[in-house]
Amino acid sequence: MATAVVAVLNFRIRCESFGCMGLGVAWFAWSGLYLVTLIVGLIALLKARDNQNQRPVTWPLLGQLAGGLALGIYWFIGVSGVS
Repeated sequence: MATAVVAVLNFRIRCESFGCMGLGVAWFAWSGLYLVTLIVGLIALLKARDNQNQRPVTWPLLGQLAGGLALGIYWFIGVSGVS
């Protein structure tokens, strides 16, 4: 949830007068938060002993992966100018 909220807040940030450095720092911090929560989710999924314990972890983890993939594609298209 935190990564989704921070991503939405990062989209609302506007550039400052010194070249959008704050926006880059915000997305860099978001990517760190994303990677940490993704790794923790993967560890929790691997440590779950049976299917009953994996179920509460699997769907949020897949949602996080889908959100990160969507943002990566959006960034790639925006940065590279692919249309």
